[in-house]
Amino acid sequence: MSEQQQPSIEEIKQQCIFCQIIHGDVPSQKVFEDEKFLAVLDINPASPGHMLVLTKEHYAIMPQMPEADIQYLGKLSKALSQVLLKTMQCEGSSIFIANGPAAGQRAQHFMLHIIPRNEGDDVGLKLTENQMPPGTIEKLKQALAPGLKKNLGVELKVEAPKPKTEVDLDSVTEFFAKTKNSRKEETDDESSDGNKEEEQEKEAKEIEDESEDDLKKESEEVEETVKEKPKKKKPSVKKVKKKKEEKTEENVEVSLDDITSLL
Repeated sequence: MSEQQQPSIEEIKQQCIFCQIIHGDVPSQKVFEDEKFLAVLDINPASPGHMLVLTKEHYAIMPQMPEADIQYLGKLSKALSQVLLKTMQCEGSSIFIANGPAAGQRAQHFMLHIIPRNEGDDVGLKLTENQMPPGTIEKLKQALAPGLKKNLGVELKVEAPKPKTEVDLDSVTEFFAKTKNSRKEETDDESSDGNKEEEQEKEAKEIEDESEDDLKKESEEVEETVKEKPKKKKPSVKKVKKKKEEKTEENVEVSLDDITSLL
């Protein structure tokens, strides 16, 4: 489209739905307003309490905004986010800006989104993780360095690519061979120690079994000896009495003979 056919800024403002909201031509649910910004509740929210912070001046994307307005926007978005966290009692908030259609911008009027978040709310703002080829990040850093220095006065330290070192394959092979042999020796030592422990346990078990057998054998021999030994029968009361009487008579007879010899 040529320059003559491009719409003027006034025509863009007249067609912009958000400019109409700012001027009050279209109804909205305002939650904050000052001379620079207007915050309204989104009529199609990603979650309840979803706010849109709009610049009153028409800017298509953030790089068109004055530096002072961007600084103030940071403070304003922080304050509005805190209000949402306390009022909605949500677990967090997503604050983002879509610059351009490729980033998801639908209307050509700058706005900042503040979305209350809770675990498992399915808002769908998850970022994918991609693996970068080796050296790619360093190249990106080198490409960004001139622009950062020009616009921000920041000079990045860009490391020179490291030279490739030649690898001595014979040394590597020897190293792995030594490592393998060392591990094998450790394994053999562990195995040997394990065998010694098993042999000691086996010998101790055999000694214990032999001791138990000897004790059992001795116990059986004692029991047999006790069984074979005859038990002494206790004399009856009559026999004991009879023996006592016989002894008494013998004693008496001896006494009479002695007396007769004396006469």
